[in-house]
Amino acid sequence: MFPLDIVEIFKDLADDEKGPNLDNIEKALYLDWCSKMLCYAHVMFDDIVDNSKTRYGKPCWHRRSDVGLSAVFDGLLIDKSIHYLMNTKFDRDIIDAVLQNLFFLNAGQTLIDTLSKVDDFKNYNKASYEKMANLLDSCIIALPIRMGLIHAGITDLNAVDKMQTITSKMQVLYQMMNDYQDLFGDAEAVGKEESDIQESKCSWFAVKCLEMASSEQKELFKQNYGCEDREKVAKIKELYKTLQLKEEYKK
Repeated sequence: MFPLDIVEIFKDLADDEKGPNLDNIEKALYLDWCSKMLCYAHVMFDDIVDNSKTRYGKPCWHRRSDVGLSAVFDGLLIDKSIHYLMNTKFDRDIIDAVLQNLFFLNAGQTLIDTLSKVDDFKNYNKASYEKMANLLDSCIIALPIRMGLIHAGITDLNAVDKMQTITSKMQVLYQMMNDYQDLFGDAEAVGKEESDIQESKCSWFAVKCLEMASSEQKELFKQNYGCEDREKVAKIKELYKTLQLKEEYKK
Protein backbone atom coordinates (compact mmCIF):
# COMPACT_ATOMS: atom_id res chain seq x y z
CA MET A 1 0.00 0.00 0.00
CA PHE A 2 1.93 3.01 -1.27
CA PRO A 3 0.13 6.33 -2.02
CA LEU A 4 1.00 8.31 -5.12
CA ASP A 5 3.91 10.75 -4.71
CA ILE A 6 2.47 14.19 -3.90
CA VAL A 7 5.77 15.98 -4.59
CA GLU A 8 5.82 14.74 -8.19
CA ILE A 9 2.10 15.49 -8.59
CA PHE A 10 2.65 19.05 -7.36
CA LYS A 11 5.63 19.58 -9.69
CA ASP A 12 3.53 18.46 -12.66
CA LEU A 13 0.54 20.67 -11.75
CA ALA A 14 2.09 23.88 -10.39
CA ASP A 15 2.18 26.92 -12.67
CA ASP A 16 4.94 29.56 -12.77
CA GLU A 17 3.31 31.67 -10.04
CA LYS A 18 3.14 28.77 -7.59
CA GLY A 19 6.11 26.95 -8.99
CA PRO A 20 8.27 24.34 -7.28
CA ASN A 21 10.32 26.70 -5.10
CA LEU A 22 11.99 25.41 -1.95
CA ASP A 23 9.15 26.43 0.39
CA ASN A 24 6.45 24.81 -1.75
CA ILE A 25 8.51 21.64 -2.22
CA GLU A 26 8.99 21.43 1.55
CA LYS A 27 5.23 21.69 2.09
CA ALA A 28 4.64 19.06 -0.60
CA LEU A 29 7.01 16.76 1.29
CA TYR A 30 4.98 17.33 4.47
CA LEU A 31 1.81 16.45 2.56
CA ASP A 32 3.43 13.34 1.13
CA TRP A 33 4.50 12.22 4.61
CA CYS A 34 0.96 12.78 5.95
CA SER A 35 -0.55 10.79 3.09
CA LYS A 36 1.78 7.84 3.63
CA MET A 37 1.47 7.86 7.42
CA LEU A 38 -2.32 7.87 7.09
CA CYS A 39 -2.10 4.64 5.11
CA TYR A 40 0.46 3.03 7.42
CA ALA A 41 -1.66 3.78 10.50
CA HIS A 42 -4.60 2.11 8.76
CA VAL A 43 -2.43 -0.90 7.89
CA MET A 44 -1.55 -1.36 11.56
CA PHE A 45 -5.23 -1.29 12.58
CA ASP A 46 -6.21 -3.57 9.69
CA ASP A 47 -3.59 -6.16 10.65
CA ILE A 48 -4.83 -6.19 14.25
CA VAL A 49 -8.48 -6.64 13.22
CA ASP A 50 -7.59 -9.40 10.73
CA ASN A 51 -5.07 -10.97 13.14
CA SER A 52 -2.58 -10.97 10.25
CA LYS A 53 0.83 -12.54 10.65
CA THR A 54 3.02 -10.75 8.12
CA ARG A 55 3.15 -7.41 6.34
CA TYR A 56 5.78 -6.34 3.80
CA GLY A 57 7.58 -9.64 4.39
CA LYS A 58 8.01 -9.10 8.13
CA PRO A 59 5.92 -9.93 11.21
CA CYS A 60 3.06 -7.46 11.68
CA TRP A 61 3.80 -4.73 14.21
CA HIS A 62 1.37 -6.13 16.78
CA ARG A 63 3.04 -9.55 16.45
CA ARG A 64 6.29 -8.28 17.96
CA SER A 65 6.82 -9.60 21.49
CA ASP A 66 7.67 -6.11 22.73
CA VAL A 67 4.58 -4.51 21.14
CA GLY A 68 1.44 -6.67 21.20
CA LEU A 69 -1.88 -4.82 21.39
CA SER A 70 -0.11 -1.60 22.34
CA ALA A 71 0.20 -1.35 18.55
CA VAL A 72 -3.24 0.28 18.79
CA PHE A 73 -1.68 3.24 20.61
CA ASP A 74 1.19 3.36 18.12
CA GLY A 75 -1.33 3.58 15.28
CA LEU A 76 -3.24 6.32 17.09
CA LEU A 77 0.00 8.22 17.69
CA ILE A 78 0.76 8.18 13.97
CA ASP A 79 -2.82 9.17 13.12
CA LYS A 80 -2.89 12.09 15.57
CA SER A 81 0.56 13.29 14.51
CA ILE A 82 -0.90 13.75 11.03
CA HIS A 83 -3.67 15.96 12.44
CA TYR A 84 -1.15 17.99 14.46
CA LEU A 85 1.16 18.56 11.50
CA MET A 86 -1.71 19.46 9.17
CA ASN A 87 -3.09 22.00 11.64
CA THR A 88 0.28 23.71 12.09
CA LYS A 89 1.35 23.78 8.43
CA PHE A 90 -1.70 23.98 6.15
CA ASP A 91 -4.95 25.80 5.41
CA ARG A 92 -8.40 24.43 6.05
CA ASP A 93 -9.08 23.20 2.49
CA ILE A 94 -6.27 20.64 2.57
CA ILE A 95 -7.13 19.61 6.15
CA ASP A 96 -10.75 19.03 5.09
CA ALA A 97 -9.59 16.87 2.17
CA VAL A 98 -7.57 14.68 4.55
CA LEU A 99 -10.43 14.39 7.06
CA GLN A 100 -12.87 13.50 4.28
CA ASN A 101 -10.62 10.73 2.97
CA LEU A 102 -9.97 9.47 6.49
CA PHE A 103 -13.74 9.14 6.86
CA PHE A 104 -13.92 7.32 3.51
CA LEU A 105 -11.15 4.95 4.60
CA ASN A 106 -12.89 4.05 7.86
CA ALA A 107 -16.26 3.74 6.12
CA GLY A 108 -14.72 1.39 3.55
CA GLN A 109 -13.23 -0.79 6.27
CA THR A 110 -16.57 -0.89 8.09
CA LEU A 111 -18.31 -1.87 4.84
CA ILE A 112 -15.92 -4.71 4.03
CA ASP A 113 -16.09 -6.02 7.61
CA THR A 114 -19.91 -5.86 7.57
CA LEU A 115 -20.11 -7.70 4.26
CA SER A 116 -17.70 -10.41 5.44
CA LYS A 117 -19.93 -11.21 8.44
CA VAL A 118 -23.10 -11.87 6.39
CA ASP A 119 -23.58 -15.50 5.39
CA ASP A 120 -26.00 -15.14 2.46
CA PHE A 121 -23.56 -13.11 0.26
CA LYS A 122 -26.52 -11.33 -1.37
CA ASN A 123 -24.63 -8.02 -1.33
CA TYR A 124 -21.52 -9.47 -2.96
CA ASN A 125 -22.09 -7.66 -6.24
CA LYS A 126 -20.37 -5.20 -8.58
CA ALA A 127 -21.99 -2.12 -7.00
CA SER A 128 -20.91 -3.07 -3.47
CA TYR A 129 -17.42 -3.95 -4.67
CA GLU A 130 -16.87 -0.67 -6.50
CA LYS A 131 -18.22 1.34 -3.57
CA MET A 132 -15.92 -0.52 -1.18
CA ALA A 133 -12.90 -0.08 -3.48
CA ASN A 134 -13.44 3.66 -3.83
CA LEU A 135 -13.81 4.12 -0.08
CA LEU A 136 -10.85 1.93 0.86
CA ASP A 137 -8.38 3.13 -1.73
CA SER A 138 -9.14 6.86 -1.90
CA CYS A 139 -6.19 7.63 0.41
CA ILE A 140 -3.82 5.86 -1.99
CA ILE A 141 -4.93 7.47 -5.25
CA ALA A 142 -7.56 10.22 -4.97
CA LEU A 143 -6.22 11.94 -1.85
CA PRO A 144 -2.62 12.48 -3.08
CA ILE A 145 -3.92 13.93 -6.36
CA ARG A 146 -6.46 16.12 -4.55
CA MET A 147 -3.77 17.40 -2.18
CA GLY A 148 -1.47 18.08 -5.13
CA LEU A 149 -4.25 20.03 -6.88
CA ILE A 150 -4.98 22.16 -3.81
CA HIS A 151 -1.30 22.81 -3.09
CA ALA A 152 -0.80 23.84 -6.72
CA GLY A 153 -3.68 26.33 -6.39
CA ILE A 154 -6.06 24.43 -8.69
CA THR A 155 -9.58 24.74 -7.25
CA ASP A 156 -11.64 24.61 -10.46
CA LEU A 157 -14.64 22.33 -9.82
CA ASN A 158 -14.52 20.89 -13.35
CA ALA A 159 -10.92 19.79 -12.77
CA VAL A 160 -11.89 18.22 -9.44
CA ASP A 161 -14.86 16.40 -11.02
CA LYS A 162 -12.68 15.03 -13.82
CA MET A 163 -10.08 13.94 -11.28
CA GLN A 164 -12.72 12.08 -9.25
CA THR A 165 -14.09 10.33 -12.36
CA ILE A 166 -10.62 9.10 -13.33
CA THR A 167 -9.46 8.15 -9.83
CA SER A 168 -12.69 6.23 -9.22
CA LYS A 169 -11.78 3.86 -12.07
CA MET A 170 -8.16 3.69 -10.93
CA GLN A 171 -9.18 2.74 -7.39
CA VAL A 172 -11.38 -0.14 -8.57
CA LEU A 173 -8.53 -1.38 -10.77
CA TYR A 174 -6.09 -1.09 -7.87
CA GLN A 175 -8.38 -3.14 -5.62
CA MET A 176 -8.75 -5.78 -8.35
CA MET A 177 -4.96 -6.01 -8.59
CA ASN A 178 -4.74 -6.32 -4.81
CA ASP A 179 -7.27 -9.16 -4.85
CA TYR A 180 -5.33 -10.92 -7.60
CA GLN A 181 -2.08 -10.67 -5.63
CA ASP A 182 -3.77 -12.09 -2.53
CA LEU A 183 -4.97 -15.13 -4.47
CA PHE A 184 -2.21 -15.77 -7.00
CA GLY A 185 0.78 -13.73 -5.85
CA ASP A 186 3.85 -15.16 -4.19
CA ALA A 187 3.44 -14.58 -0.43
CA GLU A 188 7.12 -13.75 -0.01
CA ALA A 189 7.07 -11.23 -2.85
CA VAL A 190 3.72 -9.71 -1.84
CA GLY A 191 4.80 -9.53 1.78
CA LYS A 192 1.69 -11.07 3.31
CA GLU A 193 -0.10 -14.41 3.32
CA GLU A 194 -3.31 -14.96 1.37
CA SER A 195 -6.41 -14.35 3.46
CA ASP A 196 -9.34 -13.14 1.34
CA ILE A 197 -11.01 -16.55 1.06
CA GLN A 198 -10.48 -17.43 4.72
CA GLU A 199 -11.76 -14.03 5.91
CA SER A 200 -14.80 -14.04 3.61
CA LYS A 201 -13.68 -10.83 1.90
CA CYS A 202 -15.84 -9.25 -0.78
CA SER A 203 -13.09 -9.65 -3.36
CA TRP A 204 -13.38 -9.26 -7.13
CA PHE A 205 -13.07 -13.03 -7.47
CA ALA A 206 -15.87 -13.72 -4.99
CA VAL A 207 -18.16 -11.23 -6.73
CA LYS A 208 -17.34 -12.58 -10.20
CA CYS A 209 -17.78 -16.16 -9.00
CA LEU A 210 -21.30 -15.49 -7.72
CA GLU A 211 -22.08 -13.60 -10.92
CA MET A 212 -21.07 -16.52 -13.17
CA ALA A 213 -21.85 -19.56 -11.01
CA SER A 214 -24.74 -21.97 -11.44
CA SER A 215 -27.15 -22.57 -8.56
CA GLU A 216 -25.18 -25.64 -7.55
CA GLN A 217 -21.87 -23.77 -7.70
CA LYS A 218 -23.31 -20.91 -5.63
CA GLU A 219 -24.32 -23.38 -2.95
CA LEU A 220 -20.82 -24.85 -2.96
CA PHE A 221 -19.44 -21.32 -2.57
CA LYS A 222 -21.71 -20.53 0.38
CA GLN A 223 -20.77 -23.75 2.17
CA ASN A 224 -17.01 -23.23 1.85
CA TYR A 225 -16.24 -19.50 1.60
CA GLY A 226 -15.00 -17.76 4.72
CA CYS A 227 -13.45 -20.80 6.43
CA GLU A 228 -9.90 -21.43 7.63
CA ASP A 229 -10.18 -25.14 6.80
CA ARG A 230 -7.66 -25.93 4.05
CA GLU A 231 -9.98 -28.35 2.27
CA LYS A 232 -12.71 -25.71 2.05
CA VAL A 233 -10.22 -23.10 0.82
CA ALA A 234 -9.07 -25.60 -1.82
CA LYS A 235 -12.69 -26.13 -2.95
CA ILE A 236 -13.13 -22.40 -3.46
CA LYS A 237 -9.90 -22.21 -5.46
CA GLU A 238 -11.03 -25.15 -7.57
CA LEU A 239 -14.35 -23.41 -8.18
CA TYR A 240 -12.50 -20.28 -9.31
CA LYS A 241 -10.44 -22.46 -11.64
CA THR A 242 -13.54 -24.14 -13.07
CA LEU A 243 -15.10 -20.75 -13.79
CA GLN A 244 -11.79 -19.56 -15.31
CA LEU A 245 -11.78 -16.45 -13.15
CA LYS A 246 -8.06 -15.91 -13.63
CA GLU A 247 -8.67 -15.66 -17.36
CA GLU A 248 -11.69 -13.38 -16.77
CA TYR A 249 -9.54 -11.07 -14.69
CA LYS A 250 -6.98 -10.72 -17.48
CA LYS A 251 -9.55 -9.70 -20.09
